[in-house]
Amino acid sequence: MRSSFKVSMVAFALAGMAFVGASAKAGSLQLSNNGVDSGWKVVWSDSYGQINPIGVDSVSANAVFIEKMAIFNDGPKNGFIDPFVLAFQQTSASAVPFIVINDEQVVNQTGMDWGGFRMFLLGNASFDPALSAVNVAGGFDTTPFADSQFVNSNTELASSNGVVANGAVWFPGTAFPGSGLWINANPASTYNNAFSLKEQPLPIPLPAGAWTGLSALVGLGVLGSVKKSLKSLVA
Repeated sequence: MRSSFKVSMVAFALAGMAFVGASAKAGSLQLSNNGVDSGWKVVWSDSYGQINPIGVDSVSANAVFIEKMAIFNDGPKNGFIDPFVLAFQQTSASAVPFIVINDEQVVNQTGMDWGGFRMFLLGNASFDPALSAVNVAGGFDTTPFADSQFVNSNTELASSNGVVANGAVWFPGTAFPGSGLWINANPASTYNNAFSLKEQPLPIPLPAGAWTGLSALVGLGVLGSVKKSLKSLVA
């Protein structure tokens, strides 16, 4: 992790600065480092003031390595906390095949403790369990959640059996660069691929059906609202 990014992100979160809200303009970042472009762009819908919630650590021949931040400061609605969504867009026919999250800073300002956390990929992308090595020494660490598994054809990472307290900053990730959470982005040479990453905490007590997959969100209309927000981002 680049220390300057981590320090600025944590200081930003602890200062109590929150998302501006529905009227906030979207932000975006081309994923490049030291003049090397990965062929991917990321777009987000919530405002972080003057600070990007994404940092690019490096770009290799087959992957771009990033670190990111998500601040959750709204309480549950219908039992669920609104997700944070990132939209990834391919910008080059020679885009790298993998996007790797080295580490994250996830801020709980929801007024409730969390008993679980879910990361979804929507679109033409999937997690690579073998490369990610979740909760294995040197891999992607989800502590304090002791149980993390890839489900739904490796499009979801579901973490449970732990607590992220209200007011805490949670640091999932790895201390070993290149050993993070690997996303197979499936770049196409003939057209631009696009997919989204959605992150959603599960408050205590956990909502009924919280671990039944995307069907629980479809029933609440949450997935539909996410898709609408993504359409507005990429339009």
